[in-house]
Amino acid sequence: MTTPQQPSWSQQPPAPYQAQPAGPPPGRWKRLPLWQKIGIIVGAVLVLGIIGNLADSGEEEEEQTQASETAEESADSATEEEPAEQDAEPAAEEPAPEEEPEPEPEPEPEPEVEGFAGSGVFLVGTDIDPGTYRTAGPDGFGCYWARLSGTSGEFGDIIANDNLDGQGIVTIDPSDVAFETTGCSDWTLVE
Repeated sequence: MTTPQQPSWSQQPPAPYQAQPAGPPPGRWKRLPLWQKIGIIVGAVLVLGIIGNLADSGEEEEEQTQASETAEESADSATEEEPAEQDAEPAAEEPAPEEEPEPEPEPEPEPEVEGFAGSGVFLVGTDIDPGTYRTAGPDGFGCYWARLSGTSGEFGDIIANDNLDGQGIVTIDPSDVAFETTGCSDWTLVE
């Protein structure tokens, strides 16, 4: 009895035939991501638009040049003709030069509101004028003000002071040396 022989590696059966797809392989355009396709289209539209605008402006310049040459020729021919010939076409009038629009008057600046910022030490007569000032109150957390008879920082320099939770009004006298404020909204002159 004979034993069936196994095929050796060199005797492997041929690979099965694989059918090739019909038509050309897919193009590069189909393999591009969508965002690249959109970018190419937008770029092409922009280039075509620019070229179109350049072509239009060139045509307009040519038309204007031809119109001015025609006007000059008709004006020259009208002056050469005898005055008895009035049946000829009247010379084309040159277009009136465009009038430049009158510049708009500059708006008057709004009057400055007299006042000062909501934080700092202000010298009376130098930085601020004496008078009655109003603030909307704290510009965040807490609003402190003090009228001062000096700028040494000593407790004795305080003429009057307060912590505000809301709107406040303070009268700064001409005899005050300075006014200190911290954390308040801007101060505006009332009177």
